[in-house]
Amino acid sequence: MKVSSLLVFTFILNICCGYQLYCRCDCNQNSIIKEIEKCGLCTREFCLSQDENLCVVAVNNNDENKNSKHENSEKEKENIIISCFQVESFKDSMIIYSFIFTILGLLLYAGYKTYIR
Repeated sequence: MKVSSLLVFTFILNICCGYQLYCRCDCNQNSIIKEIEKCGLCTREFCLSQDENLCVVAVNNNDENKNSKHENSEKEKENIIISCFQVESFKDSMIIYSFIFTILGLLLYAGYKTYIR
């Protein structure tokens, strides 16, 4: 019984280590969120490569009654706010998967006991 508990714990531990990182890029009123593999990949260049129009502002031109787009200068593109985050933590995953596998184990044990009788 101890060996099977250790195997289940090891299996749960491996599943919990697979979390997903995200990169959020904000410029003016625009923002994008993309999946990344490492936090070091979340850079200004990455943000601009994902959306070239991230720092583009819509300007209302009253003379022509049309909306035109105005591209910001390089200085304004440097003002991109970048944040790297993960949605679920290791602790949250560990608790959820431990609960699921405990319930499944109890159901299997109850079914096994009923089958033997």
